[in-house]
Amino acid sequence: MANNPYFEIEQVEKYLDYLGRNTADLGKTIESNFFPMLQRVFFFRAYEVRQKVEFEGRSFPFDCIDVLNRRGRILVHFSFTQASAATLPGFALEWGSERVSPDYPSLLIIQNRPMFPEVNRIANSRRHLISALDFEGLKTYAREGFEKHLERQSSTSAQIVQEFMERLAIELARSKMSLAEVEWRDLERLLGVIFSGLGYRCITTPPAKDGGRDLIICDISNDDVAWYNIEIKHWRDRKADARSVEYCLETALREGRRGALLLSSGGLGEAAITARTEVYRDYLRFGDEAKILTTCRHFVTRWRRRQACDNLRDHRSDGISGCSSRRISSYLNDLESGMITKRLMRGPELQNQHGAMRHLARCILLRSADSISFWLTSFRLT
Repeated sequence: MANNPYFEIEQVEKYLDYLGRNTADLGKTIESNFFPMLQRVFFFRAYEVRQKVEFEGRSFPFDCIDVLNRRGRILVHFSFTQASAATLPGFALEWGSERVSPDYPSLLIIQNRPMFPEVNRIANSRRHLISALDFEGLKTYAREGFEKHLERQSSTSAQIVQEFMERLAIELARSKMSLAEVEWRDLERLLGVIFSGLGYRCITTPPAKDGGRDLIICDISNDDVAWYNIEIKHWRDRKADARSVEYCLETALREGRRGALLLSSGGLGEAAITARTEVYRDYLRFGDEAKILTTCRHFVTRWRRRQACDNLRDHRSDGISGCSSRRISSYLNDLESGMITKRLMRGPELQNQHGAMRHLARCILLRSADSISFWLTSFRLT
């Protein structure tokens, strides 16, 4: 089954439909039910969502902060009603009327009903400060953010960089070149591609004035979205020092990250290790050249498995040694998820009926792209 790039946004939209149908029944649990959904909606816009914040004496359930530009901020307020149409809360009509700084937060009001037309006109006249969205509007807002995110990932320049960095990772993993031959900015891009390939969502910061983090990565689980900072020191003639550690740690704590990682290709001196202190041993992790190369090899192993699965998926409609397309799809799901599969390696009926698939599994276990290519050719699948 082909991967669906819209799977994530479709899941968000389905969950929003569920919340829209059950708003009244959810009652006081509405905030906890909204939290994982809003985390995903704002992830596509590179915003981190936090719960429970006070601003100007008023409590808000969610605070959304731009992970790159900390001055970008959106406060979320719920306004649910049993009436046929919604109105703006009183405080929203005065929102930002006396603002004194350019980083004054915007206000997002989530409603379960569309607004009265005259109220909607008031909100539109102050769109730079106030947004009022019902559930359908929130679905549109989420999809717009997702499509922009997808467009950035699939741009021609992004694809060229992706392919080059994948090739660079393979050369490093095969020890055909050393890390010292890689320029510092290329190393940042390389690690961005590697972490993305290992299942994280990755943002590469600008090359100058990066604020103490070169990469910001996001780990999405079923019920949580966690952001981490990564600082990279690619110094050929010296090790990371205490100041590097202090700056990385201060930045991650100030930005409220779940943790941080300092990677130094030149290693870490005693002063750097001491500067972390025992309190932050689990919060700030270190990595040297060996760690970078090991991570690179993990990425290449997963990349080769994925490439083999994609190649087989492209040809599965032809059938393999009597296997049905449905059976092949089942094997593909196991192979792609890393479940290479004891059941492919045992059982007389499997040995008799599905030897071709067992051979492919062995090829992938041996990480041999040439063997996989030969296997596909020998069964007239290329």
